[in-house]
Amino acid sequence: MAFSATIKHLLLVSALVYIIFATSKFGRALENPSLGAAGVVAYEYLPEAKADEGESDHNFPEDGVEGTNPDDIFNKAIECFNDEAVYKSCDEAQRLTQSGELHVPPEYTDQYCDGPCLIETHHLLECIDGIMKHFVFYNRATLKDIQETIDTGCSYGPKRGDFDVAEHIETDEAISNKMSSSVVLYTFVVIIIGWHVLLY
Repeated sequence: MAFSATIKHLLLVSALVYIIFATSKFGRALENPSLGAAGVVAYEYLPEAKADEGESDHNFPEDGVEGTNPDDIFNKAIECFNDEAVYKSCDEAQRLTQSGELHVPPEYTDQYCDGPCLIETHHLLECIDGIMKHFVFYNRATLKDIQETIDTGCSYGPKRGDFDVAEHIETDEAISNKMSSSVVLYTFVVIIIGWHVLLY
């Protein structure tokens, strides 16, 4: 009898620890709430931004680009698409677009993956990442989504030649939706088990 009570308590404690961990990831306040949205931009999206001279009372990082604002940084990231040092040899039809699309036909996969286009697309992603870490393309793709799509398209698996970024995003969203619904279901089951353990 004492053994079953110990198991019940262990189950209840583990359920409570899980619930605490699951809920503590969400809803964290900003480190400096007085900055509001500027704090989000300064700390998350523009980590190397620095205030202009005379604005020393703001809490921006001390190193970085002088006099930056979000519009200038976004425009500078967009300039990477037209930078002649980034794209030199890759045919314009196979280049990554500002909308986040890769138009690489399946029959061009070997030339894309083994040629200058792959290297130059990596240079483009590095250029954008060096300017704006959390860049989001017009189709909601992140730099990581583009990189994963390229890795999948150039792999030797069943998805070789599939450079459809939108499909990759939809697959990721479907997986995350399944994961979040399973977390909710698991939490609900744990709560019911916890109530059952407490009542009996």
